[in-house]
Amino acid sequence: MDVLDGRFYRWLEVFSNLLLNLLWLLACLPIVTVYPATAAMFGVVRDWVSKKEDNGLLRTFLRHLKENLKQSFMIGVLWTLFGAALLLDYYLVDQMPSGPRLVAGSLLFLVTLLYVFSSL
Repeated sequence: MDVLDGRFYRWLEVFSNLLLNLLWLLACLPIVTVYPATAAMFGVVRDWVSKKEDNGLLRTFLRHLKENLKQSFMIGVLWTLFGAALLLDYYLVDQMPSGPRLVAGSLLFLVTLLYVFSSL
């Protein structure tokens, strides 16, 4: 039996995933750091999958958080502003007469689907 297939190893894997989720939640407490914390979490998971050297969960998370802070913050703010613009567009389309509302609403729905799918 391989050691990596045992119950203990699976338990440790679940525990490390739980710790990573808790780190992400703590880093997201100040609302402005949601996007950098998410980028750091995905960086840690990418390191796990590519089996890069292991410096511990906290160190790796903080390193990725520092590396991606500025870039992910700016992209996150722009993405949120784009979502707010979509909400404003829905309000404006609702004010249109019924003929143009159908066309504009359909196009806006498609753009919103693209926005949601690319956010996921």
